[in-house]
Amino acid sequence: MPLKDRALSREHPIQGIKQYALFGISIQSFRQLHSIQQELQQYLSVFLIQNAIAPGRIALYRLDRRSGIAYRSALSLELAAREGESADAIARKLCARFVENADNCPFIGRAIEGGLLEFQLRDRNLAEWLQKWLEGEGERGREGEGERGLIASVFPVQYARARCCSLLRSGHRDKIIEFEASKGRWLHPQPIPWLTSAENGATLSLQHPAEQQLIWRLTEVADVLAGVSNANCLKLALSLSEALLECDRACRIWGEVKRDAPDLAIARLGLLAATRTAIDCLLNEIGIPPLTEL
Repeated sequence: MPLKDRALSREHPIQGIKQYALFGISIQSFRQLHSIQQELQQYLSVFLIQNAIAPGRIALYRLDRRSGIAYRSALSLELAAREGESADAIARKLCARFVENADNCPFIGRAIEGGLLEFQLRDRNLAEWLQKWLEGEGERGREGEGERGLIASVFPVQYARARCCSLLRSGHRDKIIEFEASKGRWLHPQPIPWLTSAENGATLSLQHPAEQQLIWRLTEVADVLAGVSNANCLKLALSLSEALLECDRACRIWGEVKRDAPDLAIARLGLLAATRTAIDCLLNEIGIPPLTEL
């Protein structure tokens, strides 16, 4: 479901700051993004209806993992009380049906101990989701608003954003990518080579723990902005910025990576561009203009 509009009068973690007119990615463009949690809830609702089971409310818990985007659910426990079967039996049946529909299902389902269910987003669908962060125009940053943009509590976020902009400009200058800095627009390549070929199918190329943690933070941002999860936007922006800077420290783009694994270098720049968009969205929620340089 597309993201809902936000009221401009909402409270912000920094008191006394009005929300700016929407900057960063436009709300029209951001409507194209989905919360993965929201997507899974909708998929499960349709899946249960197709199998003659009234869905009811489907609660999901996002797992903090080093690899993959996964959610846990007690759905089988809730159904057990209504259907007169054990939670383990229902969990196994549901997972069996997921396997039967594997070609059309964006998630992998499995039953775990205690009758619980876990669902992990397939890499091909995660790649599509990451690509959506780069659709449309971003925000070039504000000039002449330095004092407002450098409120102390937001400084780490602005620093992370400025670092993103610097790396993307460098990637463009070195002809790794084409990026229109004046409009914050990713031009080429399209789509980004997020996936690598493998014997058991395409897998996400971004497998370093720091990359996985940054992607996890991006899913958290999408869940919060979609309204399916609650969080303080300033704390969320700080956590996202910390994850971005750790990824920058741990994952090289130039040197041997650019020479020997150019697709990985492009994917890492793509992840930075996606994070830059997410930072813009969070700064908009807080009511602070983004800065390209400090």
